Amino acid sequence: MLERITQWRQRSLDVTAVLAALLLVSRFRPELPFNGNNLILASVLWAVGLSLTGHYKRGGPVSPFAGAAKLIFDHVLLSGIWIGALVLWGSGPGLGTALAFSTATAILLLLARVRLGNLRSLRYDRWALTTLGTDLLFGAIIVVAVNGLWWSLPTPASFLYSLLAGHLLVFTISAFAARPVVAWTFGQGLLVGLMLGADSALGWPHTTWQIALGTGLIPAFAKGLRIGLSRLIGPPPDQAEYWRRLALGAAVFALLHPLCSAQMMGASDAKVYAEAMQDFLQQVRAGIFPVFISQTEIAPFGSVFPFRMAFYHFNFGALLDLLTLRSLNAYAIQHLTLLISAAAGAFGLYTLLKRLAPALPWEAAALSALYLASPVWLSALYGLDMYFTAMALPWLPAVFYSVLRTFQPDRKWRSFLLLGIALAATWLAHPPVGLWASACAALSQLVRLALLGRNIRAHDLGQLSIAGVSCAVLSAGLFVSLADVRIAGELVDPSVPVLRSITSVVPQIFQPVSANANKLSDMHLGYGWHLLLTAGILFRPKGAAAFPHFVMAILSLGLLVLIYPVPVLTPMLWRILPWEVTNITNIWPMQRIYPVVVTLAALVALGSLRSVVLSNSPRIRALLLVPLCFWSAFEATKFLRRAREHTSPIEATRIISKVENSPLLPSWTAYTPRLPSIPLIGHVRDPVLLNRLLDPQTNREVVDNARAAAETPVAVVEIGARLLSPGVMRLTRGFTLEPGWRYQLQLAFTDPRTAGSLQIRPLNEEPPRFFREIAFTAAQSTGIANLHVWTSEPSAVAVEMLFRPENPADADHAAAVFLKYRLIPYRSDSLPIKVTSFAPYIATVDHPTPSLLETHRFYARGYRATVNGKKVPVTESPDHRVLLPLGAGHNEIRLDYFGPPSVQAAFWLSGLAWVALAGFGAW
Repeated sequence: MLERITQWRQRSLDVTAVLAALLLVSRFRPELPFNGNNLILASVLWAVGLSLTGHYKRGGPVSPFAGAAKLIFDHVLLSGIWIGALVLWGSGPGLGTALAFSTATAILLLLARVRLGNLRSLRYDRWALTTLGTDLLFGAIIVVAVNGLWWSLPTPASFLYSLLAGHLLVFTISAFAARPVVAWTFGQGLLVGLMLGADSALGWPHTTWQIALGTGLIPAFAKGLRIGLSRLIGPPPDQAEYWRRLALGAAVFALLHPLCSAQMMGASDAKVYAEAMQDFLQQVRAGIFPVFISQTEIAPFGSVFPFRMAFYHFNFGALLDLLTLRSLNAYAIQHLTLLISAAAGAFGLYTLLKRLAPALPWEAAALSALYLASPVWLSALYGLDMYFTAMALPWLPAVFYSVLRTFQPDRKWRSFLLLGIALAATWLAHPPVGLWASACAALSQLVRLALLGRNIRAHDLGQLSIAGVSCAVLSAGLFVSLADVRIAGELVDPSVPVLRSITSVVPQIFQPVSANANKLSDMHLGYGWHLLLTAGILFRPKGAAAFPHFVMAILSLGLLVLIYPVPVLTPMLWRILPWEVTNITNIWPMQRIYPVVVTLAALVALGSLRSVVLSNSPRIRALLLVPLCFWSAFEATKFLRRAREHTSPIEATRIISKVENSPLLPSWTAYTPRLPSIPLIGHVRDPVLLNRLLDPQTNREVVDNARAAAETPVAVVEIGARLLSPGVMRLTRGFTLEPGWRYQLQLAFTDPRTAGSLQIRPLNEEPPRFFREIAFTAAQSTGIANLHVWTSEPSAVAVEMLFRPENPADADHAAAVFLKYRLIPYRSDSLPIKVTSFAPYIATVDHPTPSLLETHRFYARGYRATVNGKKVPVTESPDHRVLLPLGAGHNEIRLDYFGPPSVQAAFWLSGLAWVALAGFGAW
C-alpha cells in the first residue's frame, strides 16, 4: 500500500535510490561513465529535482491512484533531468541505456515509497531506513572527496560496492536490534572486521585500514559527534532551528572549505607549522610522548619552538591522527585541527548567544557567521597563516560568556569553572591571546568586586578561586614548560618597537581588505564589526544586562586604544605596561588583541540588539545585519581566493614535504642560539655530519663526520654563466644526484662582490623533484659555502644551477668562469659516527680510546642517555650542544629527551585534569 511519509526521511530514501540506480546502470552500461564528477552532478540534480517536486506531509494513507500518479510524475521529471544533463555533458547515452536507467529508478523509487505493514515492528520508520540512506550518501561523499586526495584509495566503484554491502549489513542488523546504538556499534564493528580481512579477496593491499576507516569508523565518529553536539546544543525546539543550523553550517562550510585538503596551503609560516606537525606526529608514532622539542630529520636540532608554545594544536593533531588510524599526512591533520576549531567557534558562539538572547535566534546565527567571516579570523587562517591564534577561536566566546554569567545575580560555581576552563584552553592554544583574554577577565572581575563594595563575602572569593585554580591546573604543563624547557643561549625578543608596528598599518586598517589579502593591515575588524561595536556602545540593553554590557564595551574600547595610535594615550599605555606583557605580545600586538576585540564586539553587538530601541524592531535589525552579511561575504571571497591560489597541487605538496627540499627557515631558529659553527638559516644541513668526537681532556676534535665525508678526492669544477632570461643567469654545467648517495657541495664565486640568489633545480620540470635556494651577500661570497644535497627519489635527478643577481643589470653579460664547486659524495652508513635513528637518537661509534660524543642537538635540561645499556651523564658542549662520554671500543648510544621532572609532572597533572574534567562533564 502506498502512503505518505515524513519529508526529510523521504529525501534520504530517494537519494539512496538515485545512488543505487547510478551504480547499477553505470556498472552494466559503460555508455554512462561512472566517475566522481558524474556522481556529484547526478546527486545534486536529483536533490534539486526532489526539493522542487516533493511535498510530503504527515497524514494518513492516500489512494493508490494518487500515490502512483505522484510517483510517475517524480520519476519522469527527475529521469528527464538526469538524461538531459548527460546529453549536455556530451556523454550521449543510447536508448537502451536510458530505458535501463528509467526502469531501475522506477523500481527503486517504488520500493522507497512502499512500506509493508509488517515492517512497523522492525523499526523501519524509526531509525533503520534513515540510517541506511544517510550513511550511503555520506559514504559517497567520502569517496568523491577523499579518493586520490588524502588516502589514495582504489577505484570508487569497488569502494562503493563494499560500502553498499557493508551498510546493508548494518541496516539488516538494525532492523532487528532493540537499541539503535547497539545495532550501529555492532554493525560498524562487523563491517570493519570484514574489510580488514578482505585483502586477498578484493586485492586491496596496503589500503585496507583506510577503507575500513572510510566505511566504518568515520561514519560512526560523525554520527557520535552529531549526537554529542545535539545534546550540547539541545534538541531543536521548532522547525526554524533546523533552518538556522543549516544556514550557519552552509556559511561555515563556505568559509572553511579550503581547509578540506591534504595539500600545502599558505606561505612560509604555514610550511614551518606543517613541518612542526610532521615532526610531532613522527615522534608520537615512534612512541615518544609527551613531545617538548623537535627531533626527527625534518627538524633535527632539538628546537623548542613552537612545541612549548602551542600545546593545544599539536596534541589535538596527535589525537586526530590516532582517530584516523594514522592514515593522513601532516597537512591534512593540520587543516583538520583548524577546521574543527573554527567550526566549533562559530557554532559555540551561536549556542552561547542564543542562551543570552533566546528571543533573537536568527540574529545570533547572523552574528556567529559574521564572527567567523571577520577579517580577523580569515586573515589568521588564510592571509597570515596564524594557525595558533586560530586555535583560540572556539574558546574566546566561552571566556566572555562565562564573564557575563558571573555578573548575574544567580551566578553559580559552574560559571567560574567554565571561565577557568576556557582561559586554560586559550592559553594552551596561544599564550599571547590567552594573556590578553585573562587580563580582560581579571579586570572585569575587579570591577564586579568593586561594585559589591563592602558586600564582598568569602563565597565570592571562593568562586573566583575556582576559576583561578582550574585555569592554573589545566594549563600547568604550558607554564612550567615555558619556564624550564630552554635551549642554551636562547634569544628573547623584547618587542620594543610595538608603536612603530601599530602606526605602520594606519590608515589601511580602516580600508577594505587588499586585493591579495596578504597584508598585515588586512587583519582588522572591518566595516561590519566597527559598525556593530558602535551600535553596541550607543544602544545598551535594559535591566540586569546593562552593566555587564557596559563593562564589555569599555574593555573592547580599551583594547582598541592599544592598537589604534591615539596620540599621547597609546604611547603612554605601552610605556607603563610591564616588560613581560610587551615581550609575550611581541612586535605585532594587533595579531594578539584583535581576536579578543572581535569576540567582545560580538557580545556587545548582541546587547545592542536586545536594547529598547532594537529589541522590538525586527526590520531594523534585518536592515542592519543583512547588508553586513553581504559585505562580509564579499570581503571573505578575497581570502578564499588567496587560499585557492596558494594551495599547492598534490604532487608539489609531496615534493615540498621531503626533507631534502625543506630548508630551515628563520622561524625555526628564531628562539635558538646563533652558533657560528652551524649556519642553519637558509641551509639544508645533513645533521649526521654535525656529529663529532672530542678529546675528554682538551675538548679538541678527534673524529668529525663532516671531515670524514669530505675525504674523497674530487676535482674542482669551473663553470661559467650566460643569460637565460632578464635578470636570470644559467650556469653552464650542472650535476646529477644519484639515489642512496649524499653530497657535500662546496661553492666559491670568482668575483668577491657577487651577491644574489643561487637556485639548484632540474630545468623544465614542474614541480621540480629537487629544489634548493641559498642567498649570498657580498661578504658571504668571498668564502666557501657548504651545502648538503641529496635526493630520495628512486631514480637519478639531473640538476642545473641558476643565479639571480641582487642587481638585475649584472645578469646582462656572460662570464667564462663564474663559479667553482666541488661535489663530494658520501654514504651515511660509512661514516665513523653512524646515526641510525633521529627520534630517538640512536648511534654506534667504534673508537680505540675514551672520548666525548658531541651530537647535532642543542642542549637543554631533560636529556637522558645510555651507552651500551648503561646510563651516562648528559652535559653541554662548548658549542652549546649535547655532550656525553663514551668508552673505548664499541659504543651503542641512545639519547632521549624526557624534559625536567617538573615539566613531566606538570604535563601529566594537566592531562589527567583534562581527562577528569571530560569524565565529569559526560557524567
